Amino acid sequence: MSKSFHFAALLVLLVLTLSYTNAIEKENNNGRSSTRGRVRSNRRRGQESESLFSTTTTTTTTVANATSPPAISTQHGGDDVDDDDDDDDDGEECVDPLDAVVDRTFGNIQLLPDAVVNEVSIPFALGIANISMQYQPLCDIEVASRYMVCLEISIYNTDITTLDIRKGFINEATDSMSANFSPQISTNDNNDSFYFTGCVDLTEDMWLDLIRNPDVFYIRAGTDSGGSASIRSQLLTSFRNVPLSNDQVVEPFNSIDSDLSNGMASLFVQKGGTEVCFDVTLDGYNPDIGYVNRGLPDTNGVVVMDFSSTKVEGVDGKFMGCMQTEDELGLRISDVVELLSDGYLYYFTMHLADRPPAFFRTTRGQIPNPGF
Repeated sequence: MSKSFHFAALLVLLVLTLSYTNAIEKENNNGRSSTRGRVRSNRRRGQESESLFSTTTTTTTTVANATSPPAISTQHGGDDVDDDDDDDDDGEECVDPLDAVVDRTFGNIQLLPDAVVNEVSIPFALGIANISMQYQPLCDIEVASRYMVCLEISIYNTDITTLDIRKGFINEATDSMSANFSPQISTNDNNDSFYFTGCVDLTEDMWLDLIRNPDVFYIRAGTDSGGSASIRSQLLTSFRNVPLSNDQVVEPFNSIDSDLSNGMASLFVQKGGTEVCFDVTLDGYNPDIGYVNRGLPDTNGVVVMDFSSTKVEGVDGKFMGCMQTEDELGLRISDVVELLSDGYLYYFTMHLADRPPAFFRTTRGQIPNPGF
C-alpha cells in the first residue's frame, strides 16, 4: 500500500479515538452533576425533616412575674429554602420576631384612692396606666407562642413598692394575683412620683380571660411596707362616646323632634361601684330626660337608671354629673357590676319630656358590643 493510504487511515483512527474520549468524559460529568444534585436534594430534605422534629428549648415564664419587654430568641436548624446553589443550608437561623402583635389595649386607666375597697387608700395619690395585650409567635412550632400583658404607668404624690393585676370585681379586694410586676420595680429616689413599664408572660387561658373580661380585673399599686395601702382601678370602668342617633329608635318611639340631632353619651363607674357619672352632649336637640335602659338593639327595654337630674341648666342638650348608686339611682352595686360585665345589653335614651306624647320623641344610643 502507498504511504498516503496509511497516513489517511491513521488520521481517521485518531479522530474516532478523540470523539469517543470526549463522549465518555461528558457522560461522566453528567453523572457526577446528577449525583451531586441528588445528594444536595437529599441533604435539604433531611435537614427540613430534622428541623421539624428536633427539640429546641425556649425559656418562657408561665408564672405571671414581671420580665423585660419581649426580646429576640434564635433557634438553629431552620433550612434556607430560598436558595438552590449555596452551601449555607446547615447554618441558617430562625429568628423570632422582635415585635409582638398587639391584640387589645386599655388606655387612660385612672388609679384613685376612692376606688380602693376593704383596704387603706393612699390619700392624694393618682395613677395613669395603659395596658396592651400582646402575643409573639415563635419559630419552633412545637413551642407555644408567648402571651403577654404589658403595662405602662405613672403615679404621682407617692412611691410604690408593689404593682400587680388582680382578679376581682369593682367592689371586691382579692389576693388573686394574675400578673405580678413588683419584682421589676427599681429603687426610686423621688418619693413624689413613680414610673414603670414592663411585660409579664401569661398562660393562654389567663391572657384570653383578661381580654374578654376586663371588668373582672383591676390594677393595684401599693406601699405594703409598714402597712398595706394602695390605689387601684378596674381595667374597665366606663363606656365612652356612645353615638346617639335617630336610626336606632324603635317604635312606638320616634325622632320627630330629634331628626337633625347628633351626640355622644358616656358613663363612668367610680368609688368601687358606689357612684356613677354621666356626660351627654347633643346638638340640635334639647331633651329634659336621660335614661339608661336594659335591652338589645331593635328592642325596647326597661329603664334601669334615671340621670335626668344631671341636666345642665342653661345649656341645650347637656347632661353632666355623678349620682350615688344606691341612694340616688336606687340600684345595688351588683347591678353596676352587671352593667360593666354586659354593657352591650344597655342603651341610652334621651326624651323630650317624661310624659306622652313628648316622652315618645327621643333619640337613642346602644352601648357597642366589644366583640370578645
